[in-house]
Amino acid sequence: MRFARSRSFLIILLFALLATAATLPLLLRGNDVLLGDSSGTSTLYLWGTWWPGHALTYNLDLVETAYAHYPVTDNLLNTLSLPTSLLYSLLYPLSGPYLSYHLLLPLFLLLNASLAYYFLKQQVQSLVLAALGALVLTINPITWAS
Repeated sequence: MRFARSRSFLIILLFALLATAATLPLLLRGNDVLLGDSSGTSTLYLWGTWWPGHALTYNLDLVETAYAHYPVTDNLLNTLSLPTSLLYSLLYPLSGPYLSYHLLLPLFLLLNASLAYYFLKQQVQSLVLAALGALVLTINPITWAS
């Protein structure tokens, strides 16, 4: 039992190292670049991640706002991700706007791989197969979901 826990810890540590290595060029650029294309979509995602923390801090309406397209009021309910915004709000004072946004990617890669690993570990008897399956699901989730 204890040996299995230490092996699981090592596998999760490996996932953390892989997530960091995969996003290291982005993390090293820090607040110089924004993840995504230049069409403006990436700034919209960043704004949508920033907005809930700002709205709650200043007692603004979380869902209906004219901040994005003044004077038109937008309903933001379909774009809100409160857990992501909470994590971003915790990272923002430590690392600034862009780097906080970029740190979400390796954290979510680690979370995705870890949860897939623990799910697959219950389905198969081999920890190695569970780890490999989790890597495949983390690297290419769209292929497996469709």
